[in-house]
Amino acid sequence: MGVLFVLMDRSLFQGQACMFVRGLPSSPEHLFQGSKRRSLIAVQGRFKRPTPFNNLCTRQVFERPIRNLPAAWLVNNVLLRVCGY
Repeated sequence: MGVLFVLMDRSLFQGQACMFVRGLPSSPEHLFQGSKRRSLIAVQGRFKRPTPFNNLCTRQVFERPIRNLPAAWLVNNVLLRVCGY
């Protein structure tokens, strides 16, 4: 399974994003070596008009560490297929 990109085209931003989860066959292990992180989201694209950096927000807020994630095999073999990947 290769890297899957989600395309985005909004009034302010056009680009793509992908997510890697530690332990999935589609997630390169070198992205997680020497790190405690369990996931990584990469976004690439362009802003359609000048935008001050302090006005940007990813809308990711984690009040506490994420625990009890499903097993990597379940995410890879079931959840991604249900979502159409």
